[in-house]
Amino acid sequence: MLERGCPWVLCLDIRHEPSLDVPDPKVQVLLDLCSGTGCFCCLGAGPPCSSFSSAVTRPTRGPSDSQGFPWASANMLEKMCAGNLRSGWLAGRVNKYHDI
Repeated sequence: MLERGCPWVLCLDIRHEPSLDVPDPKVQVLLDLCSGTGCFCCLGAGPPCSSFSSAVTRPTRGPSDSQGFPWASANMLEKMCAGNLRSGWLAGRVNKYHDI
């Protein structure tokens, strides 16, 4: 990163600053504005994997059900919905940075 002229990294972690929760639409707009002005040259992310992890016993997703199995428990459906929203937003950003 330093060799590419990036002497600092912006890290958003709700454990350090709860108001910078990436799923918050206001934070997403802020990040999109910053990236649109060239503030960032690359993107890295580690979204929560509460429904994507292979460690989840009784799998909740499969090749034909990438959005999640419809028979999952209410608790898992909530996690899958949150994960789908986050991964969808993140996929859009990854595509954007890929094009830069």
